[in-house]
Amino acid sequence: MDLEKLSEELNNKKVEAVLEKESNLYRILGPKFIGRLVGRTREKCGTLQYKVVALTILTAEYITYQIPTDDIIFIKEIFM
Repeated sequence: MDLEKLSEELNNKKVEAVLEKESNLYRILGPKFIGRLVGRTREKCGTLQYKVVALTILTAEYITYQIPTDDIIFIKEIFM
């Protein structure tokens, strides 16, 4: 899953993220998490390369969660 490209496409859109069972956020949020993708955190992994390490999702209660990309199984846009 190319999160760099995917996060650009889904920026500021309503998304559903499915989390891994072993993650800490799975115990807090449950298996599926719905919110608006509002940002990403990138880390430098070379001289000119960056890697997405976390996605920031805003909930309906205006609480933001920064979810590590290792905890996300897949993410997709939902329409309501």
